Amino acid sequence: MLAGFASKAVGIIGAEWAKPATISTTVLAVPRAARRAAHAAPVAYAFLACAACAAPVGCADEEIDRADAPELVEPTALHDTDPDPDVVEVWLEAAVGTFDYLPGKPAEVWAYRDGATGGPLQVPGPLIEAKRGDLLRVHLTNELLEEGTTLHMHGLRLPAAMDGAHGAVLPKERFDYEFIAQDIGAFFYHPHLFSDVQIERGLHGPMLVRPDSAPRSPSERILVLDDVKLGPDGDLAGDWTEEDIAHGRRGNLLVVNGRPSPTLRAPAGARERWHLVNASNGRSFMLAIDGHPIDVIGWDSGPVAMPYSTESLVIAPGERYDVLVDLGGSAGEELDVRALPYDRGHGPEESEEVLFRVALDGRPPEDASPSSFDAIEPLPVTAATQARSFVLTQDVHGKYGPQFFINGELWPFNTPIEGSLGALEVWDVENQSDGDHPFHVHGMRFQVLSQGGVAVCRVRCALNIAFFLKVLHQFAH
Repeated sequence: MLAGFASKAVGIIGAEWAKPATISTTVLAVPRAARRAAHAAPVAYAFLACAACAAPVGCADEEIDRADAPELVEPTALHDTDPDPDVVEVWLEAAVGTFDYLPGKPAEVWAYRDGATGGPLQVPGPLIEAKRGDLLRVHLTNELLEEGTTLHMHGLRLPAAMDGAHGAVLPKERFDYEFIAQDIGAFFYHPHLFSDVQIERGLHGPMLVRPDSAPRSPSERILVLDDVKLGPDGDLAGDWTEEDIAHGRRGNLLVVNGRPSPTLRAPAGARERWHLVNASNGRSFMLAIDGHPIDVIGWDSGPVAMPYSTESLVIAPGERYDVLVDLGGSAGEELDVRALPYDRGHGPEESEEVLFRVALDGRPPEDASPSSFDAIEPLPVTAATQARSFVLTQDVHGKYGPQFFINGELWPFNTPIEGSLGALEVWDVENQSDGDHPFHVHGMRFQVLSQGGVAVCRVRCALNIAFFLKVLHQFAH
């Protein structure tokens, strides 16, 4: 399924389907009014326009005192119940419970727990960890009280039947997802049924696919970025507003691994590797570390061909980045990791905030740099490669609320497109709305040829589009 969030770009997209050889692809956007009805119709791959954050996102109604700042805790890995070193079998339960985003103020959440060990609910959910080539079996049990759910492995190449975008796992039922982990990198699992509500309630978690069986270094971190919308009592705020629907839900509390303004403790002088996941509904995080560059070594489809350094890094909703950070300084010092103001359109910028702090200590430093960069080979493209164009527009004040269109057709009533297994296509995507749209493909990757009219060569499964995007797309898995 393709998910979009907005701008114009061009590139090659690759998606593999086992059966049938001819693929029907529906181009979609996301008006709330038709959302629930659309879930009933199975769609192979879809192109979604997910809106941007419109208003400032600040702390909740109270500041977190630094003396009371929580420790940054990484998600616990799910217990692998299969002894075969090339098989990962895990049990995941979706259930109702409580979680304290603010100290002493429990929020009612829907969240995941390890079904094999019966552990506590976690927000974000437990880590699914495997190595490339492993067979994964993920058994999802729905312990929610009223709603069906699914499990979508965001960013993974896998068969459509295992994608979690079709059907529903009803309350008290179980579905067994089985697929091969083809690609290394950080991924993101979540429901694809009423996902606007279910993800916001806490149903999301990280996944990491490593190149081999070597254990992670203590300096290799999983960091899930999010913003949540809380009321004064610390519980999740109520219904969506029209502005939320049009531009993405605005949280008033920034969290990392479910904690506001947490403290990450690390050795002074360490070279840390951070797997960054943006799980928010509508906020792009522009990260910066005072006086420290960020070295990008991977995107959401794996290692980059040419690592690069930047002073700030924009991560759109659904995107993942793999970065190295040199934690220079002395034991006892603190480094602020800031979320800088970023204008995605749709209104004023977010305010600048400290997302989390790194407290340097005297432990021996480690270097978590990978020993090699296994970059993805680019796909071929010629003048004869078939091309398609998609124009994204919106009507914020539509008759039935905000409405979204692709090539002038209202979602979900778009004309399906068809592609043959293994075929390459160049897609020109133009965003004519007044804000960014992240762009995401289900079950496949795409190669970016140009962005905003500037030629590039990047293999991605998700990308933020501000104006123009050209991508090369292959129907494969």
